[in-house]
Amino acid sequence: MAATVPSASHAAKPGTRHGNGRGYTVVGTTLLAGLLLQQLAGWRWPWLTALQADDLYKQLTGFALLGFIAHQWYFPLLRATGRSQRAVHAGHLHKLAGAAVPLLFLVHAQQPGHAYTVALCLTLLGVFLTGLASPENLRLQHPAARTAWTVAHVGLATALPFVVAAHVYLSYVFE
Repeated sequence: MAATVPSASHAAKPGTRHGNGRGYTVVGTTLLAGLLLQQLAGWRWPWLTALQADDLYKQLTGFALLGFIAHQWYFPLLRATGRSQRAVHAGHLHKLAGAAVPLLFLVHAQQPGHAYTVALCLTLLGVFLTGLASPENLRLQHPAARTAWTVAHVGLATALPFVVAAHVYLSYVFE
């Protein structure tokens, strides 16, 4: 019996090592459902509330989120510079990290806040939701759908650092 060698497209097929992203989708959707349930029920963890009241904690988790956002830009930069071999691995890390957004948000803040912080939360949520609704996850093959998704996801991701910068600036000016 001859051994078969997987084709180059093998890694992109469902059921292969990295599959079609359903694992990331399940993790992300589960974390989002938990965060929404927590928000709608008004549940708060007193120990986390106490941590989040500490300025140092807020700054450390905020800078950790800033590092997370910077990390998420690593994948598209690899693709843009033509390093497709490294981009494949980075893409999986990008999706896995993106799936953790609801948990990362909860660690930093148990509620969205007011005014500009709501805009920040909505922008972050938009990036997260468009990531979950990727053409691969929805099995969309039409070029217009893929283009619309790319514009939405990349557009929101591009807006995010500006909204984060405003948040950081206003946080330090007013606190």
